[in-house]
Order: sequence, then C-alpha cells, then structure tokens
Amino acid sequence: MPRIKPILFVVAIAAAGSVILFVTTEDSKNQILRSHTVPINDSPALALALTQGTSINKAEPEDLKVQVASLQDQVDKLTRENTELRRFKTESVSVTNKSVTSKTEGTDENSSETEDAFSKSVKALASRAAELNQQFQKRPGQDIPELQMLNEGQWLSLAKNANLDTEDGIRAALSDVRKQAKQNFSQMIWGAVAKYSAANNGQSPTDPALLLPYFETPVDAAVLERYQLVPPGSIPSLNPLGSFILSEKAPVDREYDTHFYIGTSGYQQYSVNRNGPNSDPDTLWINR
Repeated sequence: MPRIKPILFVVAIAAAGSVILFVTTEDSKNQILRSHTVPINDSPALALALTQGTSINKAEPEDLKVQVASLQDQVDKLTRENTELRRFKTESVSVTNKSVTSKTEGTDENSSETEDAFSKSVKALASRAAELNQQFQKRPGQDIPELQMLNEGQWLSLAKNANLDTEDGIRAALSDVRKQAKQNFSQMIWGAVAKYSAANNGQSPTDPALLLPYFETPVDAAVLERYQLVPPGSIPSLNPLGSFILSEKAPVDREYDTHFYIGTSGYQQYSVNRNGPNSDPDTLWINR
C-alpha cells in the first residue's frame, strides 16, 4: 500500500483570535506539531493573510521544515506589526488629548487675564467716581439736591471725562455733574405737571411746591425750592417751552454753571460765560 506524502495544514482560527500551525504526517510516530498564537485584533495584514489562507503542496520532510520556518517568520513579522500598530494608536490618542487640554488651558488663562484687566478698569473708574463725589463734600454749597437723581452709570461716565487734577478742572467737572442732574429732573417734572393739570381741570400749578405729590418717583422738597415760576409771556424767547415754566432762582458757581429753564414742552440751558455776557434772556440771573 503506497505511503501518503506528508502534508502541512495551516489552520486559522479567527474566532479564537489566534493562528495555529500544524504540521503532520500519516505516521503518528513522526508527527511534528508546532503552534504559535498571535493576536489578530487591529492587524489588517494578518487578517488578510488568514482570510486568503496558505496552502502548501506535497513536500519532503526537509522541505516541510523550511516551509514551517518561513511561515513562522511571517507570523512573527505580523505580530511585530500588530504591536507597532497598537503603540501608534496609543501615542496618537495621548498627543491628541494633550493638544486639546493645552488649548483649553490657554483659553482659560486668557479669559482669566481679560477678566482681571476688566475688573481692574471698573474698580479704577468706580474709585474715580467716588473721588468726584468727594469734591462736593470738600466744597460746601457746590452740590444741589438734584444730585440724588443721578444713576450709577451717569456717575461713572462723568467721572471718566472729569479733570480732577486742577482747580478749574474740578469746578468744571462739578458743573457738568449738576447739569446732568438738572436734565434728569426736567424729564421728571413734565409728568408731574401733566398729572397736576389732569387733577385740577387743566390748570397749571401756581407754586412749584404744589407739584410735590405728583412725581412718580418721590422728590425732596428742597429740589422744588430752588425754582420759581416764570410769568407766562414775560420772556418771549421761552414761549416754545409751554405755558408753565420754571427757572432756577440763582447760580451755584458764577463762573462754572448752567441756567436751566424747564417747561412742559422741554427745557433750555445757558452756560455761564466767564469772558462776558452770554445769551441768557435773564441778564441779571448771573448776579443773583
């Protein structure tokens, strides 16, 4: 009975995640069994080799050993490639994470620096507004009760543009603060006059103090004491302001001040001119 030539079988067990090489002959006494387990995860080359399979023709025992050794080399090579591939993936993920973290930290640092600069700027401006307010306390008689009608934003804006380094600069800054306060008051008085007229058959008040109960926001009586009524038609240039007009009784600073006329249709203001007469229709007001 003829002997069957030794045959090499290569079996790939993908489900088990390994490659096992078997070399056998018909004669059980001369069996050659060699196995090697190789992870196939993430190894395209190894997967391709296993999918395609490897067939070995009939060969002599010595040839079988050579073929087995060659296959072993291929398996070792695929194993090394698989290991390198895993290391490359691990390093790539690490570099990506570091890059994202670095960008995030940089953004946080820049944001923190910006917030610090902004906070310092606001604090400096608030400190300057407080200094401007203190100038009124250092100069009795320079403030007016209308100052209570200024809001925080207006104080900050006035302080930003104020020159507090010289005496003239300070007096001009205080005049600007008073002017803004009187503008606020003029807008409040329009509503009070309208409410008074509606409650009194369309009549206008004969005394500024009569308006006190009609302000939407309570007003100190000292504010109205600074004003007097302008007789209707007594100053033609003021007629556009309406039939009810209030005028400041006297200046606060004869060199840095504004004279306000407040009517039901608006207000007019005239700044003091240090170098001569201004356009104020009441030419005697500056000397009161």
